[in-house]
Amino acid sequence: MIRAALLGSILCLAPLAAFADQSAWQDGVYTGQAADLFAGQSPAIIALVKANDFLARVAVTNLSPCPDDGTQQLCNLNQTRFILDYIASFYGDLNSQQNVAYFLSGDGMPPKIIVNQRNLQIGVSPAPVSGCAWRIAILISGHPDVSDGDFLNYKEDCESLSSRDQDSAHATAAADLVPQIQAQLAHGSIPFSLVDNYPLPPSNITN
Repeated sequence: MIRAALLGSILCLAPLAAFADQSAWQDGVYTGQAADLFAGQSPAIIALVKANDFLARVAVTNLSPCPDDGTQQLCNLNQTRFILDYIASFYGDLNSQQNVAYFLSGDGMPPKIIVNQRNLQIGVSPAPVSGCAWRIAILISGHPDVSDGDFLNYKEDCESLSSRDQDSAHATAAADLVPQIQAQLAHGSIPFSLVDNYPLPPSNITN
């Protein structure tokens, strides 16, 4: 679960011009630079994204255009939060790995972040097999804070898949995600507080 506290009752995010610029999207795919999505954010956040450009660009492939229906602010937040969590996931941050699994499994923002009684995943394309792969990677990561809740999430997100998709998720976790995480950890770490303290939606968002 996201461990950062809600930062006040008003969401204060710098304008994310690249999200609103529809020319940066072609056939539902974002074609701009990942760092452009964070224009106006803190220098530390921008530096983190630029230093992990490859991971950020992979994360961007999971995004979808924000709908023009009054949910732009929440959509922007989902997308920026997903990219930051995706980067931190490969540095072994369990909370970020759990968040990435939530987004990709189609659950949208984690259950604590409920807007009008809904979990909204707008701006991030569901990829249930990838979400399941992250659930498996979490369980085999050896992180000391992995809990029964992670096993229950695995059962919920993976057992609903076909046998073929489950096999694919297991292969992705074992041959791709876990080795990448181990390789990334060998190169150092990042300040997780930058990600964990990134603003979350306040409870009074109404659209």
